[in-house]
Amino acid sequence: MVGRSAGRGLVWASVVAAAMWHVADVRSAWSTAQRVTGANDYASYHYAAVVASSGGDPYDVRALSAAARADGTRQGVHPYFYPPPFLLAFAPRAATPLHAGYLSWFVVDEIAALALGAVLAALAWRFGAVVAGLALTVTLAMTAIPNNHVMGQVNLPVLLLAVAGFAWAERGRERLGGALLGAAAMAKMAPALFVGLWLLQRRWRPFAWACGTAIVLGVLSLAVVGVDAQAHFYGEVLPGFSRGDYNGLSVGIDLPGNHSLPDAFDRAWPPGPSPHLALSPTATSASRLSGALLLAVTAWWVGVWRGGRVDALAQANRFGAVAALTLLLPVITYEHHLVSLLPGLVAAAAARAKDRLPAWTSWLWFVTAAVACAPWEPLRDTAREVGGLAGTLLREAKFGAIVAVWALNLAAGRAR
Repeated sequence: MVGRSAGRGLVWASVVAAAMWHVADVRSAWSTAQRVTGANDYASYHYAAVVASSGGDPYDVRALSAAARADGTRQGVHPYFYPPPFLLAFAPRAATPLHAGYLSWFVVDEIAALALGAVLAALAWRFGAVVAGLALTVTLAMTAIPNNHVMGQVNLPVLLLAVAGFAWAERGRERLGGALLGAAAMAKMAPALFVGLWLLQRRWRPFAWACGTAIVLGVLSLAVVGVDAQAHFYGEVLPGFSRGDYNGLSVGIDLPGNHSLPDAFDRAWPPGPSPHLALSPTATSASRLSGALLLAVTAWWVGVWRGGRVDALAQANRFGAVAALTLLLPVITYEHHLVSLLPGLVAAAAARAKDRLPAWTSWLWFVTAAVACAPWEPLRDTAREVGGLAGTLLREAKFGAIVAVWALNLAAGRAR
């Protein structure tokens, strides 16, 4: 009893420490954001909304860059490659000046991060106070969260929608849950994998609501993104993702901060000199084959075709395994994307608390959580200094954390 009380005290002390770390990290990120005049990745969404509001094609990077130069904010803008319904949320922000919109999005993103932590802790509470404490700890300690804020990314609001939708559907509110997850999939394509999990499980009602919501949002998006631009996205931009072509994005696949599986194939079969703006044919084939195998193994291992009983804990781990796949499968997985590991880390902690995982996995979980939450730059710099095998292992530590979460969630998500 004393040991259990001490363990709880240690966990809640870690929550306090993580909260202090988070406040300091976010304050530092806010100071950085004040000096970012070009709004980083947020500029792509902003000028996509500006171009779309004037009847142009938001997927035409030349039009985005021209709009930025007309504003006097940037000489060029990274291409926009999100689904057309995404601009339904950003269209009202087109009239806001770029830097003001960027800073306001920083605040929105932090609110989404805190809401995500609260939701994960609330879901974890049923598995014990310690698990809820660990959920808060990993969320508050995750350095990828302030990275999202500074980069002006949208991963956190989308992940919040996906987690809330999936959780509500599992608690019987399948219409609302399906609608929320459908909205998440129309903001970014990755959450569509969660809808695919429902399809494999023959969960027809939430699946139908997710698909129906996606269709409705697609129709509504015609008000801001014209037919020609929609055809541009679905006919050219979306198919390019599988070979690493993100609508002409000029950031290299071989960037040291890329933590995806295709990045490993890109290193093995590079297309030419750096930067690698698209996968080589061999790396493309290897990525597609490995992706298909990962999807098949995940579907089979979690018992989709084997029967058995699936409870809330197993289903949560299945969600975590699929979330890890959304990081492994894309050609590009940068630091800000790693927030998608949070649901899987929490689900694996709950599984260990309920003896769904063997005792030795506690150490694997803590090491994985530490690596996932750690800042990337020190790992990168140390890897460069050390070199050799040790340097390679450090450089790929985040990739290893993704694989570890996927494996833990698979093991805990089996049908019983």
